[in-house]
Amino acid sequence: MDASRKRHLETVSLDFEVAAEERSEREADLDEALVGLPDDLREAVELRYGSGLGVGEVACALGISRFSARRRINAALKMLEEELEEGGLDG
Repeated sequence: MDASRKRHLETVSLDFEVAAEERSEREADLDEALVGLPDDLREAVELRYGSGLGVGEVACALGISRFSARRRINAALKMLEEELEEGGLDG
């Protein structure tokens, strides 16, 4: 039983340096699109996804209601999606 567990728990070394060096064009386009957002929308989406805060935490950090935070995040995501689709990067 122990041998079976040991076999399933073996780890594999991953080479993160290669992944870090090979930023995709899509990531670069996303960074560019983020810079193009209005400041209030960019700040909300960066707090939500960049910092991993919940909507309530974003609202608290910005001093706005949860509804306003959700609205800003959704507006930012819609603008990002439109910008990326215009660039021909829609999947």
